[in-house]
Amino acid sequence: MREKFLSFGREDIEGIFEEFYKTLFSDRYIKHFFESQEQIQNLIKKQILFIQRINLLNEKDDPEFEEHIKKVVNIHHNNNIPFELFINSLEYLKELFIKHLAHRDSELKVYISNLFDNIEKISSKHYATILLEEEKEVIVSYQKMYKKFLEKNQFNIITFHLSWLLTLTNKFLKEEPVEIYIDEKTCFFKKINNNQEYLQDYIIGQLHKKIHESAGFLYYLFFEKKDYRNFIHAYSNLCKEVYNFTIALVNKLLLEEQTRSRIDPLTKLYNRRNLEKIINYQIKTAKILNLKIALLMLDIDNFKQINDKYGHIVGDKVLQEIANIIRKNIRKTDYAFRYGGEEFLVILPAVDKKTAYKIAEKIRTDIEKKQFKIDSENLKITVSIGITILDKETLKKDLKTIIEKVDKALYTAKNNGKNQVVIEH
Repeated sequence: MREKFLSFGREDIEGIFEEFYKTLFSDRYIKHFFESQEQIQNLIKKQILFIQRINLLNEKDDPEFEEHIKKVVNIHHNNNIPFELFINSLEYLKELFIKHLAHRDSELKVYISNLFDNIEKISSKHYATILLEEEKEVIVSYQKMYKKFLEKNQFNIITFHLSWLLTLTNKFLKEEPVEIYIDEKTCFFKKINNNQEYLQDYIIGQLHKKIHESAGFLYYLFFEKKDYRNFIHAYSNLCKEVYNFTIALVNKLLLEEQTRSRIDPLTKLYNRRNLEKIINYQIKTAKILNLKIALLMLDIDNFKQINDKYGHIVGDKVLQEIANIIRKNIRKTDYAFRYGGEEFLVILPAVDKKTAYKIAEKIRTDIEKKQFKIDSENLKITVSIGITILDKETLKKDLKTIIEKVDKALYTAKNNGKNQVVIEH
């Protein structure tokens, strides 16, 4: 069959390539990869020379044949021609050869099909090698980038699967079928530090599971099926999944750090850093939905005397207990802040005067009833609470004015004898 294939004249082969490049050149997207008709003619000449020099084309270990195919792949790759476009063009060229040379010859048709299948396999494997080599550089660049701004422990967590992907990539390049945590159940990531906590996050957990499913499929395609064409797509997808997983870990880490920066370390309530942002958002929402907002300001009565008599360690414990009581008495949609040394501010969205007073009174009485044990002594703690209600008119005021209103109510509660709730009118 090889001799029969080579018996076709230059005109036959040239006609096939003329039709092939004419079709490609008529495609608006493909056309931009070609500089001119002159370039196409030069390509046709080179392809004809190659066809004429074919020797034992169906032998998989033919070095001359493989080297030529690799050169063709390199040319396409260097010109940024997508792999799938190259393969689709190859399939179209195969159809043209069969149509013009073997439409009535079944044996020749099989020969041409096998020839082009061999070309596709060599091309796909070489494309895969190029992709693996290039992706190694990308992975290393990500590792270097993260190393610049992450602490060692954070770096090990964030880049664990980048290192895993790099090792896996090298295994494919060396064609070494050695498994490295392909199965998610055996992934060592779960065992280092507290990474099981990260995987409890739904998105991160699902991404981690998907990574290992994809790795198992890759392993199957490369080492068992030797399906390099589908391997290229699967490997590209795995890389995206690992990068997305890494970004998800970074985002979670940054969110935790951001949360720590806006949370008071002693009471675990919000600190004042995000007060303006949160209250402005709630004000905008209240205006749109025509809702009211209640603000509570609490101050521990005689807190200075507590610190002076019992020390700051006891004072800190008192602050923590009061923060816990506040937290237990508000909704998840409410916001509690440690506003100052012994002052707390609570934002209650969509709450009217009556409900706000009920919540404030419950907080006050719970604190009053709480037994603060200091050695053998029971310490009685009370708080004064001021309330202001932000309605349609007061919602228009600036933050400073709003805080002054609730602070005024707190001042009244203090002046009236402490351990009471006062609503600003």
